[in-house]
Amino acid sequence: MSKGMQSHNNDNSTSVHGMLSSLKEFITNLNEKNKKIDDTLKTTKAIEKKLHDLTQFNENGESSKGHYGNSEYNKIIERLRAENATIRELKQERGDLKLLLQDYHNTLEVVMKKHRQMVSQMSALPDMGEIIKKSECKLNDYCLKVHGDMIFSAVAHEVLHDLDEYEDANRAKDERLAKLEYENKILRDLVLNSIKCQKLTQK
Repeated sequence: MSKGMQSHNNDNSTSVHGMLSSLKEFITNLNEKNKKIDDTLKTTKAIEKKLHDLTQFNENGESSKGHYGNSEYNKIIERLRAENATIRELKQERGDLKLLLQDYHNTLEVVMKKHRQMVSQMSALPDMGEIIKKSECKLNDYCLKVHGDMIFSAVAHEVLHDLDEYEDANRAKDERLAKLEYENKILRDLVLNSIKCQKLTQK
């Protein structure tokens, strides 16, 4: 193999490895954001349970009124607001990552289109292996370009498949997050109404 062929092949390998490294880093970042959302959901569930316990306590009457005061309600509401702010921030970050993911998807679609064009061009050519053997690789540069593009397209196709699976796995988590936010709103309203009722009763 000539030095020019080796150099061109190395360039293609470097390009493919660079693309894989970039996508691996991107997916790792998505996983980290996903873990943050999981942690926030766990914390929110714990706060929901405490709010539920306080609501149940309030419904049981005034007999144990001194056990929890308005300050305790206020602390929990503030905590819940902070958690909801974190959820909104994480959802914004996820939205930004989805836009970046769409950019990757569009780029890979271009790659796949190029791949189909190359396959079509190759199908119209004679046996490339025989041409290379008989002409001592006079078409070296063109052959390497086609080969490199096909390798890159194959890798891109696999990455697209992995990203589609990742999106499907997170779709249910998005729905769960929306449900928790709705439940949080209901619980907050219950607590606030309970406080208002207490104040009216005291008057």
